[in-house]
Amino acid sequence: MNVAYAPVKPDRWRLWPAACTVAILALFVVLDELPGPLNLLALLLTIVAGPAAALLLIGSACVLAWQRQLRRAVSALLALAAPVLLLIPMVLIAPYVHLALMLSLGIGTLGPRPSEGRPLAVYDWTTGMVGGPNTFLIHDTTDTIALPLKKGAPPAWRDNDLFRECVSRVRHLIGHYYICTD
Repeated sequence: MNVAYAPVKPDRWRLWPAACTVAILALFVVLDELPGPLNLLALLLTIVAGPAAALLLIGSACVLAWQRQLRRAVSALLALAAPVLLLIPMVLIAPYVHLALMLSLGIGTLGPRPSEGRPLAVYDWTTGMVGGPNTFLIHDTTDTIALPLKKGAPPAWRDNDLFRECVSRVRHLIGHYYICTD
């Protein structure tokens, strides 16, 4: 008598669910900083998709644990825990990644570049889906923009509306780069 047995799935570690959830989180971190109405849609999708994915992963971990496939169950729980553990580092590194992309691709320049001998260069920080409508990246080789506006400031800077609005109200990013929200 031939009896066909159902093949047993091997209990192995699965890392692809964790990689997928981390990649989706990185996408949502970028999308949630979009200006305008697209930001609202991405935020709503995050609010709906996050709990749904969490329930799906918890449910699959319970089923896998019931089937005595503990490694796969722990892999499902790892896919749930990895994005939570990496959320803060992703949010903290996002402005630096944005700066690197802007400078390496040469996008967002609103005036002459600092390499042309000028101490001040202004970039549109909203280029590439980050910040609000009046957010600028300022490259000031003299770092004067971080100091209070004095009457002895250069006349070109005193007459510049953007510089007057941003002086001493900027957020230092790295090196000579500052972010100003008008």
